[in-house]
Amino acid sequence: MLIDGKRFGGDGGTSFDDAKDLSLTVTGPNRHYCVQIELHWDRGYDKKLTSICFQYETSSNKYNRSGKHRGRDGGSVDSLDLNQDIFILKKDDHIEKIDVYVGKRQRYEWIQNTIPIITAIQFFTVKGEASDIFGSTENAEKTTEHYPGYIFAYAKGRSGLWIDRLQFVWISTQDKKSSDQIVFF
Repeated sequence: MLIDGKRFGGDGGTSFDDAKDLSLTVTGPNRHYCVQIELHWDRGYDKKLTSICFQYETSSNKYNRSGKHRGRDGGSVDSLDLNQDIFILKKDDHIEKIDVYVGKRQRYEWIQNTIPIITAIQFFTVKGEASDIFGSTENAEKTTEHYPGYIFAYAKGRSGLWIDRLQFVWISTQDKKSSDQIVFF
């Protein structure tokens, strides 16, 4: 069983849905699961999460990863003003909780209005691992998303020059209807 989590952030950018955009198999024994996350964030004037790429693979094909950079208008993430990091999940581990930081930022230096965007994120796994906090928590509100008995399946959201919105889809570790238990690879 899949559930959509809360929507974090604002309405800027264009929508994305990793399951549809990457043709992910999200249920069943040969489903895709997240194995790593690559992130970029601005360390300059207006600290914010600028790019995120969730990488997915299946248990049967560990050499065929699917992922797409979100943010930076889908283009290059090369910049001297960006920090970069990769969170790699250990074998047989899955994300079970995510802290998301949302702050108001100016769209551009010369425009005074502010918009809500993702400024930082942190991941926690079933096996007790915690990622660093990627991005800036400065002037941002933290919200924790965690559903007992569920693990992260894939991401949806909105992005353009940065990550405007994130929404996480969660899958039950045991589907009561079919009694198919999630196999931890």
